[in-house]
Amino acid sequence: MPVSVEIHSRVMGSEADLSAVLLEIFEEQITLAELIRRTVEEQVHTLLAARRADAAQGQRLLDRQYMTDAEIAAQAHRGAVRFPGATSRGVPTIHVAREVARAQAAFREGKFVIFTGDRRLTDLDEPLSFTEQTTITFLRVMPLVGG
Repeated sequence: MPVSVEIHSRVMGSEADLSAVLLEIFEEQITLAELIRRTVEEQVHTLLAARRADAAQGQRLLDRQYMTDAEIAAQAHRGAVRFPGATSRGVPTIHVAREVARAQAAFREGKFVIFTGDRRLTDLDEPLSFTEQTTITFLRVMPLVGG
């Protein structure tokens, strides 16, 4: 019997969080890596299918949540690290597989953390079990100004 699990994604200090998504989990257990994959896929589909966001706005929301070390370093080299703003050059195509890879890389780099209830998950290969009461939160870790 499938279990419905609601996933929340938060960026501290931001009002432009990704909307919560509902995943139907049919297996007894999945890995954390698989949870990230399914969550990002559902976030992309929700952003585009619900027409709540055009592709450019959807890409900006994903960029805010899953920015990697390499992307931060490239911006730092230019003098400042900023999340993508409201302006965009053209309308990007959102590539689900690329967003999944970015999210998993950002998790490995510690750019966001995942909690189930009050327990922090740390291993992409960790098997996870779910109940209807399971709460999952993806929380973007914000670097401190100046380091």
